[in-house]
Amino acid sequence: MQDKNGKEIKVGDVVVISGGYFKTDNGRFRVEHVPGEGNWLGKECNLRRIKKDGTYSAGKYTIAFWPLSVTVSGYEKSRAAMKHNAENAQIEIVNELTGPP
Repeated sequence: MQDKNGKEIKVGDVVVISGGYFKTDNGRFRVEHVPGEGNWLGKECNLRRIKKDGTYSAGKYTIAFWPLSVTVSGYEKSRAAMKHNAENAQIEIVNELTGPP
């Protein structure tokens, strides 16, 4: 998988997701697994939220996937979120902790 600048996303990269429909989808994450990795069978990147100092967050919404997944029960809200994410959500490798959010 690639970020918005065409760089290949690798395990251990620090990435910033922006433009997600839900506020909890946006933020700084560390890449835990990528498709094709030895023990990872998923088709998406597995991400874990990190704080500004680089340590893992202990908050409620710490796990994410790229491309963003939508898990709401309402059909209309789900469709709106998926459409919005497909058009607006972006991922960028920053690899330094002083970058955007």
